[in-house]
Amino acid sequence: MTTISTFGADRAAALLAHPDLVPPPAEAGASDGLAWLRANVARFASDERHERYRGQVEELLGRMEPERLRMRAAELARQVVYGGEVVEGAPGGVDVMAAIAREVPVRVLAEALGIGQVAGSGGSTGDERPASAECADGVGSAKGMEGVEGVEVAAVRAVAAGYLTGEATEERDAAVESLVAACGGAHDEVTAAKIGLLVQACEATAALIGNTLAAMLRDSARSAEIAVAAELRSNPPVRATVRLAASAIEVQPPLGAGNRFQAKVPSDIGLSPSGSAEGSALALPLAGRADERSVAGGVLLAPGDLVRISLSDGPHTLPFGAGPHACPGRDQAIAIAIGVCEALRHTRLLTTPIEYEPLPNLRIPTRLEVTS
Repeated sequence: MTTISTFGADRAAALLAHPDLVPPPAEAGASDGLAWLRANVARFASDERHERYRGQVEELLGRMEPERLRMRAAELARQVVYGGEVVEGAPGGVDVMAAIAREVPVRVLAEALGIGQVAGSGGSTGDERPASAECADGVGSAKGMEGVEGVEVAAVRAVAAGYLTGEATEERDAAVESLVAACGGAHDEVTAAKIGLLVQACEATAALIGNTLAAMLRDSARSAEIAVAAELRSNPPVRATVRLAASAIEVQPPLGAGNRFQAKVPSDIGLSPSGSAEGSALALPLAGRADERSVAGGVLLAPGDLVRISLSDGPHTLPFGAGPHACPGRDQAIAIAIGVCEALRHTRLLTTPIEYEPLPNLRIPTRLEVTS
């Protein structure tokens, strides 16, 4: 039995900064595939390894100019909707979530990382659904983006599907290897950092784009910059994250106190892209018996306990996390989201009502069709 505790966003900053609350680690030793990637990125590392891996990511991001990312994201989004030119009344509807929201961030970042030109995800890697969908008469297909061949966005999505859980499949391992090849073929830390950036940006940035655009098209008076900032304050896409207690820790409870319960969780637990454990109690409503290890004035965590930390709770929001594992690509993600939403500002929303993926910790529209 593993104890799972949950705390509100009012305590998130302190908990995420605690040196003994760490991300569930990835198993080391693999020489390729998904296991190799997870073992060589900052997301799952701690201490000196985390500092080294994160330093490599920050160096890569430091070479990017957010304004250039914004402009390129806007250009690619326009290519999908308008066929490369902004033409009033252009035909066809476009599902932004399938053809733009995931495609554009991966393409823009891959180009900025120097990985090479990027191919669309019209094909599938096997157990993953395609990231793009062709629209009527070819309008809105990701194939409408010009000058982008090489890395497959579908491969990035395939890796993202198993990135946090660690659940490897032949298709996901093959996807990692295709991305390694696109980065030059070396299984080194810099290659892992580049792939990790693409994978971690995929779903979260898509959610930010989808949520912001839906809000913008209902209130066209708002600029893209204002709309993105408003969504990050009131409706951040990533709702929670999980940490593992590396030692015995006494945590002072937040207002309303943290919830605790006992649940059967595998010792090699992995987390889904939404931040929850697939098939585990983390994805269920919090319920269960009182914990016997509560102490006066706080909660006692034992080594190996899991802590679910809300990033969005009333007036408290941390859309990019906090502490040593805070998202290092904040400025880049915001720039890309602004670029896409800016390019689509004058489109018309066709999808009503908007439905969302059934994910506990990621708010992302299932479909968001627009027309010019």
